[in-house]
Amino acid sequence: MDIVALLEVLVKGLLDAENKFFENPKDFSSLERSVKSSTEAFSASFLGEVLSRMNSMLSDCGARKERFNIQRVDKRTLITSVGDVVFDCTYFKRKAEQGGHSYLLEEL
Repeated sequence: MDIVALLEVLVKGLLDAENKFFENPKDFSSLERSVKSSTEAFSASFLGEVLSRMNSMLSDCGARKERFNIQRVDKRTLITSVGDVVFDCTYFKRKAEQGGHSYLLEEL
């Protein structure tokens, strides 16, 4: 999902929360919870997109291609203050004699 799609979901959630508040203006706490939920969901999705893009940059990097082979791409999850952040994370194998495997994104 790209940033525009994420923003569309965020705006829809905020407008829905606003409309519900206008129907019952005495229920400010519901508005607050809805806004918090919408913004945290946006934040978690945005962070996941950023990490997935960084992972793609690492995978496409010429220096990486000289030293590592791609083994597979996994879905990883970080538990954060804004919720679970899900992102793509590539598992690499070193080409050097000592070998070894790693998730380069996690080594940053």
